[in-house]
Amino acid sequence: MGIEYTILTMMSDSTNSAIETTERASVGPSESGTTIGQKSAPLFSPGFTFGELSAWLAFGVPALCLLIALIEGSSYIWRPLAIILYTVLLLLGIFIIIGSNLPDTTEKDDDLVEFDLALTLLGSITVLVGFSQIGRHLSFLIGGFYSEQMGYWHWLRFGFSNLLESVLFDIPSIYEWNLSEIRAISTWSRTMVFVFRTSIEFLVVAMILRQARIALKKRYSAPKSPPKNYFAMIFPKAGEVILLVLWGLPIAIGIGAVVNDGLSLESTWSVIKLGIPVAFGIWLAWHSFRGLGLPGLWNKIFAMAGIVGGIWLVRNYWPAFRIFLGQ
Repeated sequence: MGIEYTILTMMSDSTNSAIETTERASVGPSESGTTIGQKSAPLFSPGFTFGELSAWLAFGVPALCLLIALIEGSSYIWRPLAIILYTVLLLLGIFIIIGSNLPDTTEKDDDLVEFDLALTLLGSITVLVGFSQIGRHLSFLIGGFYSEQMGYWHWLRFGFSNLLESVLFDIPSIYEWNLSEIRAISTWSRTMVFVFRTSIEFLVVAMILRQARIALKKRYSAPKSPPKNYFAMIFPKAGEVILLVLWGLPIAIGIGAVVNDGLSLESTWSVIKLGIPVAFGIWLAWHSFRGLGLPGLWNKIFAMAGIVGGIWLVRNYWPAFRIFLGQ
């Protein structure tokens, strides 16, 4: 009996050990019960965050603006040199977009995902500026375009107009938004516009959508510890606002200059005064929406208040901002 009892005990221990080993293998070597529990709250465990993207753009946008200013300055030395440099800038933008979106068989880290998305956005801006200014300087030398003005910002509006017509499937042209009066009037200039629009439709838009899909996929594949309450979720995100200022301010200045056909403190202030409430309202509503998943009645009340406040800001400031952009 003693030998039989010992054998049965050993068999029981082996069975329990095998069950535990199987459970661990199904969970994974780096996961635990707590980790599994965390996966039930994907809203609070993004592998991709707007703040990480802003960190890259906070460095990239000012650097790109400085590079563009230097290229434009070269036109005062010799205009063909500016055309060459803008062409290089345009090709660099295309190379950046393609390079940051090459298929990768390995799983990318989260910081590389934000880096690739930031490169795609910067490459898009680079292509837009390069196209606009190549057309402007060529128009100075050999014509090919009809334009009432030859200013830098006026021609950048021409680039925006073509960009929107490509992205929005010619809606601006169909509804006669008349964002720019500049028109291509020769064979080579029309070809240039055709190539640009085709590039936007089949390259830039496709790559941005691809990067957004990758970012969203990463968002739900890297669970982290959820915040304990609404304010613990919102306050750490305040740093995103500072990063947004670093790369958003140059863009705001550019938008104001395009609308005003030149740099203007008043126009820049209008963009900031009207655009910041809209951007902050979207930011607040988005993060507050994520807060609805937090446990506790007060957390849900604060989250609902944040959503209402964010929507109120957008609703009250967007109409004036839209009128300003269309002036």
